[in-house]
Amino acid sequence: MIDIGALADGDSIGNSINDSGQVTGSYISELPGSTTRAFVYRDGMVTDLNDLIDPLSGWLLVEGTGINNKGQITGYGILNNEARGFVLTALTVAGVPEPASWAMLIAGFGLTGSSLRRRRMVRLS
Repeated sequence: MIDIGALADGDSIGNSINDSGQVTGSYISELPGSTTRAFVYRDGMVTDLNDLIDPLSGWLLVEGTGINNKGQITGYGILNNEARGFVLTALTVAGVPEPASWAMLIAGFGLTGSSLRRRRMVRLS
């Protein structure tokens, strides 16, 4: 058993764990007027899921109920004063292409240019 802590002074409850040890659940602060919030625990840190979404979306993510091995999180929250389910999928940033990709891209441009030039020469004849 591992104590994953909580985000603020309060208690957390883990609902689901994946093969990588990532956990999702909910926590509530002991501060007056606090609401329950969904969290994810990964790489030794607890993060409020509400900090990972667009603050203008109108969502309040209340509880994370499941997490799969891809890191996708299911749960429920509040949107327009109604309880609704959600699925969060992490956005990935495309990496820098590998040198082999660059070589194929350049070769493709070269072949396309050569083909277009050959067509033009055939039409002129």
